[in-house]
Amino acid sequence: MTLIDSQEQSKYQMTGDVGDLLVDVPGVNISTQANGSRSIRIRGLSNDYTQVLLNGRRSYTKEALWRGSDSALSLTPTVAVDRVEVIRGPMSTLYGADTMGGVVNVITRKHNGAAEGAMSVEGQYNQGDRGGNGQVYGLYYSMPVNDALSYTVYGNYLDIAESFYADYPDATKRRAQENYNLVNTFDLAINDQHSLALDIQLSNEEQLGTAMFNNRYYEQQRRLQSYTLGYGYQSSRLNIDANLYYSDFDVQYDLLTSNSTEHNYGGDAKAILSFNQYDITFGTETRNAKVDNISFKGGSADRKSSAAYVESNHALTDATTLTLGGRYDHDSLFGSEFTYRGYLTQGVAENWSMKAGVGTAFKAPSLAQISPYYAAPGCGGRCNIYGNSALKAETGTFSELGMYYTNGTTLASATVFYNQVDDIIQQAKKKNGDYTFVNIDKATLKGLELSATHQWEYIGLDASYTYLDAKDDYSGDRLVGTSEHEASLKATWYANYALNIFTRLHYRSEVRGELGNNDVSDPYTTLDLGMSYDLANGVALKMGVNNLMNKDVSSPDTYTEVIQGRTYYTGINYEF
Repeated sequence: MTLIDSQEQSKYQMTGDVGDLLVDVPGVNISTQANGSRSIRIRGLSNDYTQVLLNGRRSYTKEALWRGSDSALSLTPTVAVDRVEVIRGPMSTLYGADTMGGVVNVITRKHNGAAEGAMSVEGQYNQGDRGGNGQVYGLYYSMPVNDALSYTVYGNYLDIAESFYADYPDATKRRAQENYNLVNTFDLAINDQHSLALDIQLSNEEQLGTAMFNNRYYEQQRRLQSYTLGYGYQSSRLNIDANLYYSDFDVQYDLLTSNSTEHNYGGDAKAILSFNQYDITFGTETRNAKVDNISFKGGSADRKSSAAYVESNHALTDATTLTLGGRYDHDSLFGSEFTYRGYLTQGVAENWSMKAGVGTAFKAPSLAQISPYYAAPGCGGRCNIYGNSALKAETGTFSELGMYYTNGTTLASATVFYNQVDDIIQQAKKKNGDYTFVNIDKATLKGLELSATHQWEYIGLDASYTYLDAKDDYSGDRLVGTSEHEASLKATWYANYALNIFTRLHYRSEVRGELGNNDVSDPYTTLDLGMSYDLANGVALKMGVNNLMNKDVSSPDTYTEVIQGRTYYTGINYEF
């Protein structure tokens, strides 16, 4: 697991969303899509295979879109985030059998008994592209209402202008965005052991742009309303966490008839029993999803799913810990599946440890993916993406072996992984230029992750490298959106107690485009420079430039990701 301190990491780039906090994590690739949303890949698997959790709870907004929407990643303001937990590899037991790539758990700040708050303002000026300027505002505030009840509110507002390709002045490179998100939380401590919590989330995402090559203006709007009621129990031996939730996720397009509303409701419960040498976690969850869309037969489609799981964590010796878990999932459209996970942690010498794990996973296609009548815009407005009723569920086996070194301010790790996914879903081009989804018989994703960190009195160095061999076993082609090599190097000068100056070098090898035409983007290297300064009374400033050399390999021909040109940013954060 990689732990990211939000307030510390926010010093080293413009933080438009939580995705910006993950740029230095090995094995994790964060990119920006043409619609402005963030895409996360862990070990070559896209965000469709990665669970982005908010305080341990998943976001249920993936049935109505061929690309899922993760509000925890794109809409949570960084001023409200305490830390981010990144787990690479399958976590099928606890977080869902579809968690093939890994887990990103966004942990927000908790009420500490006193009133506190934070606000931030950040802006960017995009010199390398036509357009693309914008700003983001973040707010967090928590206060006690009385001895038992507390109230927390946080939210953000983002406004980014449309940008255009230099070689295609009439084609949108990144669509304009106007997003807001507001979360209200009420926490009630009934007594020392029992508590209740109510979360209410309202968000709106608007994406405006010009469809490529036809100069037609279009708009996409996503609205989310989410309500969660939680119960907690804590004692010396037993912890219980239970939740009931309901959400409406509305997706509107002004050029297409595929407007959708996704309704989700259900519940989950988890209990942890702790003993001297081991603990046992067991739980259950149920989910009901319905998508209203005129493209579906009868105007709607629905599915039900449920699961039960158990996992034990046993300290066999002072240096050895064994984790074993199993999960049973049932999907109303694709039947039942059992998945498992085993993990061994072994201390091998002073400062050295070894970790080895194996697990399986199961992922059913979304309702949008399996409806042949459902269409969603793709290719920057040049094509539609259609579902395929013949799709099969994906299954996989995952394994990893890692060595870890820790000694004071020196951290280093090396991890090899080998993953196989049967019937993995990829896009395929149709004769008319549109796209659909198909199953590939088998894909293999294997690779190596290296990372090292060392801090002297005034200098800090962070380095990471990922090698990824991700291919379709039948054709030998590299999987869409993956690159073979990715590396980063960050150097920080701690000039004094208040001033930090840093530089970051990032390299990514060529990436196969997502349009099914075998085009690849060129490899690229970007250089970032920046500084942060802590003023008195909780005020902190930062400024810098991303992509100083103005490298840009993004193109409408590959359209895998958007690389912003040279961009200057500045920001101010106030804690009170």
